[in-house]
Amino acid sequence: MQRKRERERERERERERERESLSYNIEVLQIMTPLLTSKIAGQYVAVDAGSLFASTLQVVLLPVLLGASMSHFFPSAVSKISPIAPTVAVITIAAICASAIAQNASAIVSSGFQVLVAVVALHAAGFLFGYMLSKLLGFEESTFRTISFEVGMQNSVLGVVLAGQHFGNPLTAVPCAISSVCHSVFGSILAGIWRMSSKLEVPRSGSMLMTESS
Repeated sequence: MQRKRERERERERERERERESLSYNIEVLQIMTPLLTSKIAGQYVAVDAGSLFASTLQVVLLPVLLGASMSHFFPSAVSKISPIAPTVAVITIAAICASAIAQNASAIVSSGFQVLVAVVALHAAGFLFGYMLSKLLGFEESTFRTISFEVGMQNSVLGVVLAGQHFGNPLTAVPCAISSVCHSVFGSILAGIWRMSSKLEVPRSGSMLMTESS
């Protein structure tokens, strides 16, 4: 019984860390996405930071606030739809990414290898450095894993939406669509490895859940 209670407390602490990480991610994302895009991509193409901020607000912050409000005011209704929500989110994401890839199939075939290498390198570095740097800072194992997921998993669907709305060339959405597939594969493999190698519960990243529901 004592061991069971300790496991429950550890899971609760893990969930609390996930909630805190999610709130930080949302706050930083809302500000840094339009800022960095305008500063970096703005050197090559016209970028309207104000419009990007408004779109990010609509795609990320407002749905999160709506979900939190529903959970607070209508908990019974939320408990009924929660079991099917992940499936609906996955199907929606697959449809959005498939659309972006299908519209640019010929371009992907001709230059897809370079894009794939870049996307794989991005996510591999995120998972690796998220784990290693948090380990160097002295956190515990469950925190290493959570941070690794937080850094390695990115809101690719947000990228697809922003690229489609604010950039004229449809090819700009392709790396984001490929990224969604790539980080999902990486994250699933890594979660499986950790689940088999440790008795600790594999952390469900807050950014993963938000990415797959945005």
